[in-house]
Amino acid sequence: MSARRGLVRCAALALIWGTSGGSLAARPTQPTAPASRWVERVRGLMGTRFAIRARIERAEQAEALDRALERVDALERLWSPWIEGSDLHRINAAGGKPVVVEPATLALLERSLALCKASAGAFDPTFFALHGLWDFRAQPFVPPTDAAIAARLPAVGCAGIRLDAAARTVQLLRPGARLHLGANAKGTALDAAARVLHDAGLRDFAVDGGGDLVLSGQGPKGPWRVGVQDPGTARGRDIGRLALGAGAVATSGDYERSVVHQGRRYHHILDPRTGRPAMATRQVTVLVPAGPHAGERADALATALFVMGPERGRRWLAEQERGMRPAERTRVFWIAADGRRHASGVLPWVDGKG
Repeated sequence: MSARRGLVRCAALALIWGTSGGSLAARPTQPTAPASRWVERVRGLMGTRFAIRARIERAEQAEALDRALERVDALERLWSPWIEGSDLHRINAAGGKPVVVEPATLALLERSLALCKASAGAFDPTFFALHGLWDFRAQPFVPPTDAAIAARLPAVGCAGIRLDAAARTVQLLRPGARLHLGANAKGTALDAAARVLHDAGLRDFAVDGGGDLVLSGQGPKGPWRVGVQDPGTARGRDIGRLALGAGAVATSGDYERSVVHQGRRYHHILDPRTGRPAMATRQVTVLVPAGPHAGERADALATALFVMGPERGRRWLAEQERGMRPAERTRVFWIAADGRRHASGVLPWVDGKG
């Protein structure tokens, strides 16, 4: 997992607004019917670029896009560990004392701890105790010593978080423990923005948070087209595109921040259990069916399944979703460290071999 200013985890998805490609905001809006038009709002939030594009029937519906982005802003102020007074900042600064938090924070942490336990720590919101160990911007780059990593690891682990639902408190039990929700809070914010749009009566829209997406209905030219980046090339080149309806998509890739040191490649996505880069995967793309927490689940699973790698990840996901109907299951596409491609479920590629 990575920790950076804001709540962003690096992603590698591009929403394509036409049959010939392009990025969000790269094309003028085109009405699809005399009574409707497409509108867009863009704002820097959670350390990345949030963009919403939606088809509106009435002029006043455009205000819903602004309200949706305001909701994301409110959640950033609640959950960013960098913002003084936020719930996470207060928890991290409390020195192990219980801290009263907002109901939304407690609910998100309850879901986060459930996934942490289910994934045996592949997803872990206490990974922030490792922050600063790996500095990929340093010149020259020097990896941390084994002793430095070992000194931080005792603070990592979801067993070191105590939640009291009745008192609405969060307590960090281990010295040096710190919380960061960068691996799922952005997805939660995407869900929250989508609810604002639904409540305003909008049905065709895309909410894009740094490349992670919550989609509804269709785009201007039919199903939403989402390009998946090739991790072995410069940013912007896709291995293929997916045709999608309602649901959520998230990607984790190892190429946003990486460095080669003494012939070995290191990157920013850490395995919380080892304190070192997770080396089984280059990229993972997760598709989650529409639901109240689809964006959050896609965001969190993109981290957990990257850390697990394709072989273990496929087995783990199959066990987690045993008994679910095919339409309810998560679909995943991995590019392994050796370049081989793996999938769980059938992905709707419209071009590219995937």
